[in-house]
Amino acid sequence: MAKKVSIYDRIDALLSEFLCEHGYELYHVTLTKEGKDRFLRVFIEKLDLTAGGISTDDCELVSRYLSERLDDDDVVGGDMYYLEVSSPGLDRELVKDAHFERYVGDGIELKLFKAYDGKKHIE
Repeated sequence: MAKKVSIYDRIDALLSEFLCEHGYELYHVTLTKEGKDRFLRVFIEKLDLTAGGISTDDCELVSRYLSERLDDDDVVGGDMYYLEVSSPGLDRELVKDAHFERYVGDGIELKLFKAYDGKKHIE
């Protein structure tokens, strides 16, 4: 039986070379359903974090490239969806081990669903 490939891995395979050539990296990918609509959200970041943040021009460049590839390859499958390409933002979620390693020594803010030591908000 073939191993199921995650949406992140599929998008990464489509984008990795293009992103590297343009000085970006794939930060995170989500595919969510909100009401009757589905959203494929692709978060990118600059390889050189000192080079400033992601601009709308950066997002547009990646969105146009990815949109063409998604039309050729049924990555998402099924019904229509909306593609959004953006920066992970200042209040980004740390999802992968590499994200945590990159920010070792920086302050973090945790918002918990269930209280820990009587607190749901920890800095």
